[in-house]
Amino acid sequence: MNNTMKILKFDGVIFHEIQLMRSVASIVTRSKPAVLVVSSLEETKKSLVRAMQNAEKGANYTHIVRTIHTHYKNVAQDLSVSQESLHQSIQVIDELLHGISLIKECSLRSYDYLIGFGERIATDLFFRFLKKMDNSMRYIDISSAIIVERHKKSVLFEKTYRAIRGMIKNRSHSVVVPGGLAVSTEGDSITLMEHGADYTATLLARALRAQAIEFWSNREMLFSADPQKVGDAFVIEKISVAEVMELSHFGAKIIHPRTLIPAAEKSISIYLRNIYSPMHKGTIIMNEEVVQPFLITGLASIQDVVLINITGDAMVGAVGISERVFSALKSVAVNIMMIIQSSSEHNISLVCCSHDEKKAIVSLRQFLHEEVKDKVIRKVSSQKGLEIIAVVGNNMKGSPGIAGRIFHVLGTNKINVVAIAQGAHEMNISFVVKKEDAICALHIIHKEFFQKRHVGNYN
Repeated sequence: MNNTMKILKFDGVIFHEIQLMRSVASIVTRSKPAVLVVSSLEETKKSLVRAMQNAEKGANYTHIVRTIHTHYKNVAQDLSVSQESLHQSIQVIDELLHGISLIKECSLRSYDYLIGFGERIATDLFFRFLKKMDNSMRYIDISSAIIVERHKKSVLFEKTYRAIRGMIKNRSHSVVVPGGLAVSTEGDSITLMEHGADYTATLLARALRAQAIEFWSNREMLFSADPQKVGDAFVIEKISVAEVMELSHFGAKIIHPRTLIPAAEKSISIYLRNIYSPMHKGTIIMNEEVVQPFLITGLASIQDVVLINITGDAMVGAVGISERVFSALKSVAVNIMMIIQSSSEHNISLVCCSHDEKKAIVSLRQFLHEEVKDKVIRKVSSQKGLEIIAVVGNNMKGSPGIAGRIFHVLGTNKINVVAIAQGAHEMNISFVVKKEDAICALHIIHKEFFQKRHVGNYN
């Protein structure tokens, strides 16, 4: 087994500029042998969805398909590669959309099959370009090895790992594979979740016991805070899987938490790299505690959330209230981001996305109708215009005074905290503020904990 093999995943942004493709070719040459996972342009996926929606309504979709075709035809011409497979894919897309337009409906199977063409077109062009420089380069449609239960979209891991090893036996040559695609247990094409190409990469790494995974995109690695909100944010050079999980959950647009699991199981390091700065080492995600130079590692935030309050003096000691609350929200597929309950038990507060507010309130009032009627619960209400801020770091464990510093600096700057939550692992302190206070809160907390970073003192 060749344990020097790497998994390299390339974001669809590489199809924007021919110079980026040439830069990628150099990266690939330096990384042999490797499995190269390719994602399509995000615009292509959105365009295919828009074309499908138009077809369902009986509206014109041909101009959308034509735009996709023209873009990739220009890419193929710039790369001097064959367009035969591209033309065939566009023809199938046209036929699929024509069928959808006739019945004015798109099934889930047809949707997955259609959207998958974005990845297939991109991967084929990428492979043909690399094949010109390295004739040993191979293309493998790995999607048939990633087996998923359709109704849950959950990967059958052991079957998938065996199938991947069966398809990639010769690991002395580099291989190009499409990202984000899988098959259901019934054999139908299926698209993976958000960040599906990233998930493909980590599944491959786990199955092949790769040396490392490199995610190449136009994003600037992982920062101590969103650089668009906090001008002093800096690149985090090393971070643990646990810290990334926390930051990802609370809005840091790095990598979906679920995609980390396969790599973490075998302690495979993940490198976040920038295509525009290929010599920069980027951020390393490691499955171990990382010694950080500061008390906190980073800040993350989630915009546009609401706080839902279930209040009643008779809730104290009442058995089953929490279970009914969570059942009500589960019944309408509302994701809960934070849970807050005082020890007096007369109030339960939950935070969810604002777009889920209406159905959450309706479902809670339906499920808790008897409790409201019997005066156990006084009211179910909500507060809008809020944002969650999470302060994350391994060094926070057992370190006294961190919460005090956070809330002291917020109070000094007259920022009111609406709700607070902290897990027993002590790696995360999360709180809710009004959205108009969020950017100021991020700035002052970042300054409070990172102001001495240039002298290397975190106390």
